Amino acid sequence: MKKYLRNKDRIPAIFGGTSFFNKVIPITEPTISSISALKKKYEEVLRSRMITNSKYVKEFEKNVAEYLGVKYAVAVSSCTSGLMLIIKSLELKGEVILPSFTFHA
Repeated sequence: MKKYLRNKDRIPAIFGGTSFFNKVIPITEPTISSISALKKKYEEVLRSRMITNSKYVKEFEKNVAEYLGVKYAVAVSSCTSGLMLIIKSLELKGEVILPSFTFHA
């Protein structure tokens, strides 16, 4: 084991080994078309004090469905919740293998 740990090329960068990449690769990069329009919408939502189950959620779901070219879209609080809804709706039985890193699923 000690011989393995001496070779910096074999140790993950997070543990002090050599990084495979020259720059950080972000998990996600949000695309914001108009910061002023986004800010205006955030202010409108926050002033309404209706953050969940409101006309804003329905509007968001409608816009996402149109963008994706599908009939319906459902907003969820996390990708994990979304994956659980999919599993339930498909009535999957037995073992279902999913990635542990579901943030970006």
